[in-house]
Amino acid sequence: MTKICPQCGNEIQPVDEYCPECGAPTSLLPASNSLAKLKMPTQFKSMNELVEYLYTVDQRLQALEIENRQLRAAVPSKASNVDGKLISQYISHALPQTNLLSPSFLKRAFAVWGHFFVSNLIIGIIVGAIYTCLMMVLFGSLFGSFMQGLPR
Repeated sequence: MTKICPQCGNEIQPVDEYCPECGAPTSLLPASNSLAKLKMPTQFKSMNELVEYLYTVDQRLQALEIENRQLRAAVPSKASNVDGKLISQYISHALPQTNLLSPSFLKRAFAVWGHFFVSNLIIGIIVGAIYTCLMMVLFGSLFGSFMQGLPR
């Protein structure tokens, strides 16, 4: 059972992870036999709903094709000749600068600990402020009623 690449139309063997012609990943591609089994969804009550749905899908497809062209233009054209260092430099500019993605275990571990510490600190400050306000209101009202009960 072979797969068909939707990007270039090339036949792909089931064991291939990427299209040998264009390099598109094949992990999400359906088998060619499963395409014949697809039926029209039964949720459409009229032809107008179907036409509106198809128009929406077509608009989304065009937007994704434009985005795909922009992304392909940003990546070097000969991806097979590009070394891993150039790819990692390109990705490092697109992703946030954090040690959560570092290859070093210690850097990743301390990055996770740092995020945990900062989030607990922020939550602790908020809870502490609420607790302090509640205690001031509670003890303020108790102290006020105690002071009113004393003789002058």
